[in-house]
Amino acid sequence: MSTLRINDLFESRLTAWAEENNIKYTLANVTFTADDDLHLEPFIAPEPAVALGISQEVQTYSGNYQVNIVMKKGTGAKTGYQLAEEIISLFPRGLVLADDAFNCYVNAGGNILPAIVKDELYTLPVTIGYWAGY
Repeated sequence: MSTLRINDLFESRLTAWAEENNIKYTLANVTFTADDDLHLEPFIAPEPAVALGISQEVQTYSGNYQVNIVMKKGTGAKTGYQLAEEIISLFPRGLVLADDAFNCYVNAGGNILPAIVKDELYTLPVTIGYWAGY
């Protein structure tokens, strides 16, 4: 349940920003036709949940929220890197994403990972570390 909540917290912030800036995106297991030069592919990569304390009642969750910036190969990397910096600014270290009694903290500032070139696509991954708990 909490992985879904964490994903929803990140996704709602990212998609609102993307729509405001007219940036296309695709979500997990949703039909999408990449007819544009650029779009975002966000997903969550959770680590195993950990229970804390003697009674093991406190559940904590950590992992990475990754946003792949997907562009057509041969269009240059500058736009992708600029967009990556904007995404990192959207999720600064220390940001608290919350709903009800559940808090998710961005505990590792965003990192731009090495680009992946495959077929006709150039993908620039941005990863954001999180920690969450009740």
